[in-house]
Amino acid sequence: MRTLFYQNTWYYSPALRPLQVSPDWQVLVSTMPTAQTWPLVRPRANAPCTRATGEETTGARALIAVRQVGKGRLALFGADPGPFYYDLSEPVLGQVSSVRGDGERTSDWLPLLRNLCVWLSEPARAAGLAGGSTERARFFVNPEYGNRAPIDWERPDAAIPDVELTRLYAMHSSMWKEADWRALIAGNYPAYKFLVGTHSARSGGKGTVTEWRAAAQKVGYNGVIFREQILSMSKEQWGAFEAECQAASDDDFYAVPARSSKTGKATASCATTSTSRTRSTPRG
Repeated sequence: MRTLFYQNTWYYSPALRPLQVSPDWQVLVSTMPTAQTWPLVRPRANAPCTRATGEETTGARALIAVRQVGKGRLALFGADPGPFYYDLSEPVLGQVSSVRGDGERTSDWLPLLRNLCVWLSEPARAAGLAGGSTERARFFVNPEYGNRAPIDWERPDAAIPDVELTRLYAMHSSMWKEADWRALIAGNYPAYKFLVGTHSARSGGKGTVTEWRAAAQKVGYNGVIFREQILSMSKEQWGAFEAECQAASDDDFYAVPARSSKTGKATASCATTSTSRTRSTPRG
């Protein structure tokens, strides 16, 4: 194993999370001595984490550590798995973490993790057991799970405490406040139907945004999310496309100027809106 590539951040927190282990553990992979580490401050509603200012440290930190425990073995990996399971087949991350690296040096994570799994499974395989343990698994189900606050039977759909509301609904939508989610759960917001993935004539597809609006509304859609081939468009063409989407949007219909691009085996797409529009109710 020579080189390991990993992206800096993943969703709401850094992708690598250094380990703090006792001398009983053998460290297999560490950061470079020049790596910076800092604690995080987690805000409410799973918004992006922020650094705890003034508490940065520099030095090598453990990322993978192993140890023997009785007849078994344990391993710790201080990283978010996201860059791996979003990084296979035709991924959004271009297989940089798993195998491709920077184009000159390959990344050895997959061979390393495979060897780690082989090492972990050796005692079980030597004993002829799939998992190495003959004990029956024991589970504990909290009888209060999901009912940690008294239910308001006049509005049982909105009787979820804030902490559960965040866990169940707001994990990836931290821009909404608890009151917005309660209104949604109670059915105060109608559902909206969007047509996703269309291409207009501006990037090799058919029709104008106005024509797509007319066709979509005819069959019951409330909006269209375009996926224009942005690599075939100039800055001016994209600006004109955004303006066309803005002109076609109102309180009854929403045209989203999204884009898609493809480079090699990696496909990336994202929806973006450069216009600010005020609504009385959130769109979904």
